[in-house]
Amino acid sequence: GIQKFSMYLDGRSFTIKTDHKPLISLLNNGNIHKSVISTRIQKWALNISGYQFNVIYLPGNNNNVADCLSRLPDKTEYSFNSEEEAINQLISSSEHEVGLSNEEFIKAVK
Repeated sequence: GIQKFSMYLDGRSFTIKTDHKPLISLLNNGNIHKSVISTRIQKWALNISGYQFNVIYLPGNNNNVADCLSRLPDKTEYSFNSEEEAINQLISSSEHEVGLSNEEFIKAVK
């Protein structure tokens, strides 16, 4: 889900609600021990490590929208007539995002 909706989640802090209790301690505390976790899980954790999120437990019977969202087909088709049109679309879709000032960026990078 994180990778599927990455265009909405990049640069934003968000909360993951799951009914899988082991994920909570794994993801919230960063307890990724290579000797304990399979390579597949390590790769998965590495893929999402660039996102800012916290994980909370929500019992499955209280998390009704989870199945709907995970099975929602992405029928959006993107087609552009030119590279310029694609760039213009990207710029217009991001013009409402709050950016960092140069000073904030430099401070964050340090």
